[in-house]
Amino acid sequence: MKHGIVIPLHLILRTSFEMCATAGLSSSVFLRYLFGHCWTSQQWHPQKCSYPISKLVLIIFSLIALTFIAPDACLAAEPFRSLGRSVEARVETRNGRPTLLINGRPTLPQIYALAAQIGVRWTWEEAPRYNIEMFAQRGFRLFHVHAELKQMWTAPDKFDIDLIRRQIRGVLDVCPDAAVMVRLDVGAPVWWNESHPDECTRFADTEVVQNHLHPTQPNFIHDLEPSLRNSLASRAWLRDCGAKVGELCRRLAETPEGDALFAVHLVSGVYHEWHYWSFVRNEPDTSKAMTDRFRRWLRDRYGDDRALQAAWNDPNTTFDTATVPGVEPRMNNRAGFLRDPQREQRVIDYYRCQHQTVTDSFIHFCRAVKDNWPRPILAGGFHGYWFKMFGRMAAGGHLEVKRALDSPAVDYLAAPQSYGHLGRGQSGLSRTLVESCRLHGKLFIDEMDELPTLWKVNSRQTDAEKALAGDRLAESVALLRRNIMQSACRGVGVWYYELPTVHTHHPTKSSVGMWDHPALWPEIENMRSVSERYFRRPYRPAADVLLVYDDESFYYSGHNKKIDPVSTELLDGLAEELLHAGAAVDMIYLFDLDRVDLDRYKAVIFANVFKLDQRQRELVRAKVARNGRHLVWQSAPGYTDGEKLAPENVSAVVGIKLEPARASTAMVATESPRIEYGLSAPIEPLFVVADPEATPLGRLKDTDQVALARKSLGPSTAWFSSAPLNDRKVLRRILQQAGAHLYSDGYDVVYAGGDLLLVHVAEPGGKRTLSLRNGKKLELEPLVPSTLLLDAETGETLLP
Repeated sequence: MKHGIVIPLHLILRTSFEMCATAGLSSSVFLRYLFGHCWTSQQWHPQKCSYPISKLVLIIFSLIALTFIAPDACLAAEPFRSLGRSVEARVETRNGRPTLLINGRPTLPQIYALAAQIGVRWTWEEAPRYNIEMFAQRGFRLFHVHAELKQMWTAPDKFDIDLIRRQIRGVLDVCPDAAVMVRLDVGAPVWWNESHPDECTRFADTEVVQNHLHPTQPNFIHDLEPSLRNSLASRAWLRDCGAKVGELCRRLAETPEGDALFAVHLVSGVYHEWHYWSFVRNEPDTSKAMTDRFRRWLRDRYGDDRALQAAWNDPNTTFDTATVPGVEPRMNNRAGFLRDPQREQRVIDYYRCQHQTVTDSFIHFCRAVKDNWPRPILAGGFHGYWFKMFGRMAAGGHLEVKRALDSPAVDYLAAPQSYGHLGRGQSGLSRTLVESCRLHGKLFIDEMDELPTLWKVNSRQTDAEKALAGDRLAESVALLRRNIMQSACRGVGVWYYELPTVHTHHPTKSSVGMWDHPALWPEIENMRSVSERYFRRPYRPAADVLLVYDDESFYYSGHNKKIDPVSTELLDGLAEELLHAGAAVDMIYLFDLDRVDLDRYKAVIFANVFKLDQRQRELVRAKVARNGRHLVWQSAPGYTDGEKLAPENVSAVVGIKLEPARASTAMVATESPRIEYGLSAPIEPLFVVADPEATPLGRLKDTDQVALARKSLGPSTAWFSSAPLNDRKVLRRILQQAGAHLYSDGYDVVYAGGDLLLVHVAEPGGKRTLSLRNGKKLELEPLVPSTLLLDAETGETLLP
């Protein structure tokens, strides 16, 4: 034993680990206990081990025997994928959810993803390699790496794909049976933009600035500045970069690394997310490329100049002279926080054109992958963002998401969880309307990129900071559980995103990644084990409350939060508060109202439905307002039909007689108990209740004008609020009267679905009573903060 023996055990260890993970055991703790911390994923070093060889042999044979004795409690002994077979990937609806299939095998869509920044991007470097290995040891076999066209296409006649091969090879060197997703930035290289000035974005409010981009930095460093970037309407960009994506796919498919590729994640726009360049602060896109596109779009929409002139109320406009609106028409609404289509159709048309153009460009690159890859492969990207859009949805959101959801070229959408909802006690809300993705058969993938708060603890902390260390650890675990396991409740995927950070969490400073902490690894492993177990079951949605949003209404609303404070509050404020009201909630776009199974819902809450045409109004009357269902309306539903302002339609839509009003505030005060909610500033249009048959429940603050009321309509019950319903207590009272199932008697965050119940607790409140749908009640006194994950049928605690 002096010189030691090296026994290759990587296959046995990996198999053992996967068996333990599936059985719900912490295999890393198990193996380290048995082997005395003396193994790696590649070799065994007995000279470091306190166990005798005879005992080691016994352990090895026991592990081998376990694969035969308990096959139902462990994964198959073979690798995740056959190393002699190229990966084929699809998304199909199975067991009630869009399901990722790898070589025909339903696969839990949990992924570890490297970022684009220096220090965390190259898979062959020490820190990324270590993190890949740590996730692989915990059962992960799906990995996400980054590459940019500009890194490969460095000159007109030079296109080298070696970088992307090295990225994939770095994963396979650590985990040979992995399947890899490549995030591919399809933005044009700097040299291309400089040689195609007419194809680059211009701004209505400022000039393009020349930013120095270091060749080692990712392309998105200056995305929020008016930098030189290809227009997302450029035909030349679509042609040239689309051709390079096709060439990349054809060449990569012929390599060993290409055999492991299961998806290409197509990205462009601000921060890779298909937002228009610099949209938060500036006004894109007045370029020649976009102007040409806008004129083509107008020809397709109107057919002849006279129809265009009538729509724009401008006898001098023609297809050849139409231009992209400047700052003044974008900012000056003619109907309060809404737009008047009879006077502002030019702006409405432009934003509709811009959003269709961006989504069509995204689809174009997805199709380029599909058309040039010889095997089934996934194509998708960041799209469908709805929450926390800075009040700039029209300038840079994804209002034509339906085009992506309907496209056969798009298999999945992804987004980081909503940043304004990720704090302690908040909902951890997905950025998109998840249930609409499911209705269209598209997989949705959450991105978890929130830095755990435990990294605020360091070796030079004060006594006061030390006192917070345990709380920060508990908070980190609670938020991690909330953000990861809500994806299992909602039947979607998730990836852990690695961001460049400097951690000084304890004196040894031994972390090399944002997930690399001894308290987090067991959590990640246990959550994956639970997710895998429930993924094998048919997915059953649990929500009986439906929240409905309208993408089109943003074409008819103000351009920022100052002009239109209502829409932002109906998105971010309403959704956050509703998830604290105790019920499980589904969220869809209005265009899916005729797709969804309405029989499940006790209450349907309509949010920003300012634009309702006749067909949509009839759909609500015929299919939604029935079976004793409660319909909840807010602000000015149906104020326009898309052609003109129609304030008379608001009463008809709601079923309660309403009248226009003016007030110094849009705050509503209820009685018994007194609760104030809404908006402190005045808003226009503003409607109040003038119906003697309605039951008044709240009034505009300091007035007698009824601003919250309920009315029975026979087959349904109507509720109306003059202001956004951004208070959880008021929402809970509405849901109680609607007969919705309330899981918690507190105002905790609740998600339910897929036979799981998640409750995020952040406020002290002592004991909680959780009520399961089968009538079973659980009396708990949870730690604060904490996130509880329970079996929704038995009440079993699934995460200790």
